[in-house]
Amino acid sequence: SSSHLRHTSAWVAAERRSQFLLSMSDELRTLRTPAEITRAASVRLGEWLGASRVFYAEIDHGMMTVTDDYHHGVATIVGRHSLVSFGDDLLNAYQIGTPVVVRDVPDDDRLSDGARAGLTDRQVGAFIDVVLFEGEQWVGLLAVQSATPRAWTPAEESLVQEVGERVKSAIERARAELALRELNETLEAQVALRS
Repeated sequence: SSSHLRHTSAWVAAERRSQFLLSMSDELRTLRTPAEITRAASVRLGEWLGASRVFYAEIDHGMMTVTDDYHHGVATIVGRHSLVSFGDDLLNAYQIGTPVVVRDVPDDDRLSDGARAGLTDRQVGAFIDVVLFEGEQWVGLLAVQSATPRAWTPAEESLVQEVGERVKSAIERARAELALRELNETLEAQVALRS
């Protein structure tokens, strides 16, 4: 029956998604630097979703810094970008903490003329942005972009949010491990000087 087929299809999709997340988490655990982590997650997510561009950006003092991106059929946007061009409506939407989903850049009223022009210049027709917080502080952004308008599904939106949280956790782990390695090297050097 069609009901059984829909149920089976939903189960298969959920199983594939679980396998994707498990496989990605396993890979992220083996990586040692934030750059390796964000690169691996961007490539996997871009290929999985058939996206035009995926990147993780660090946010600091009103600027978004993109050090690497997955891009397919569009140019890279590696560099520093001002958040001012996003416009007040979009910046307010980011503060809520849920994914900001735009299905059609030219037709979305939340975008200021400046934001729309900037997105169009960067070949963005649709996007899902997940803002990552440390407490109340906005520290990162995981962006998935399509060069053309796209009707993102709720499953795609929640997947991007889940990947964003996993990337943030993996980056925190990598930074803590790096700090510990540096501390150990400092202590070993001090012991060596005294011996």
